[in-house]
Amino acid sequence: MSHRVVRRLLRSRVARPLTRPASDLLDSRIRRVSGRQDRPLQKDVARLRADLDALSARLAAQEDAGKRFAELAQAMDDSAHVLERTARLAPALELLLGHRLPLMERAVDDVTLAALVDEVRTITAVDRADHHVAVGYATLVELEARGLGRIAGSTENVVGKLTTAPLLDPPGDDVLEIGTLFGLFAAGLHRQLSRRGRSPRLTIVDPLDGVQVQTDRSGNTDRTAVPVVEAVVSQNLRLAGVPDGDARIVRGFSGDERVREAVGDRQYGLVVVDGDHSARGVAADLEWVEKIAAPGAVVVVDDYGDPKWRGVQAGVDAHLSESTRLGVIGVVASSVYLRAD
Repeated sequence: MSHRVVRRLLRSRVARPLTRPASDLLDSRIRRVSGRQDRPLQKDVARLRADLDALSARLAAQEDAGKRFAELAQAMDDSAHVLERTARLAPALELLLGHRLPLMERAVDDVTLAALVDEVRTITAVDRADHHVAVGYATLVELEARGLGRIAGSTENVVGKLTTAPLLDPPGDDVLEIGTLFGLFAAGLHRQLSRRGRSPRLTIVDPLDGVQVQTDRSGNTDRTAVPVVEAVVSQNLRLAGVPDGDARIVRGFSGDERVREAVGDRQYGLVVVDGDHSARGVAADLEWVEKIAAPGAVVVVDDYGDPKWRGVQAGVDAHLSESTRLGVIGVVASSVYLRAD
């Protein structure tokens, strides 16, 4: 049968009743697919849509991760460039600081720093002790970078003294330092007191015989190769900006009658005992200090509890065991702080 005949048959009235059931069946299936009658298919479509959404989200996350990876790679390249430049500068830094102030010598770790801040806060009861410690640290580094010689003591010890003594608000502005080495600590103390609106007047006692002198140890040339002499102390005071009229240097030992007579012309609101580290020497200094300390004066004894200088704690403890004007305030980084009544 030709296709023309079939076409005419389908168009005829006779064929229409035969094709209607097929059309109805197709319409019924379409309704089942698109309508509510085929719920399993709807669930499949919903699951497919959810899977597509999840895939889209993963693709977006991968794209974001790719961007972050690219940023990290760039940061690593930048860091490598900085490290390379730093490595090239290392010899110059060693020449600049290495022979006088090794770069890592004044570094301080987090644990030590936290302990120092806590100790300062405990005995001074000040807010923002961390800020005061940071200022004291900056003072130490700046003075040693510019001055001659060094400040004796560990970083926490020096920063503790520079920070704590001024915060204890000593009465009066006369300051006595027994044992100065190169005068840099005295200069730093002057600056720290000035920061608090004080007008400090320094009296410095030291034999200044060319080397650091201790009764129980032989004198050696300081590792900085700078001589312990009056000219160096004077230069450091000037470099730190201490006015000429704010400091006097009395050469000699604190036990010399001549020195005691020259120094005993006033009472001192702040006294730093850092001279003879033997037990007998420390006890003798404290006995003298009791006579020249103003009421309420702050007395700092350096290297208390330091195992390298056991005589210091022995001398302090022996003195405090007897009748005395001095009472313990507290200890910060191997310095004990006393208050005169």
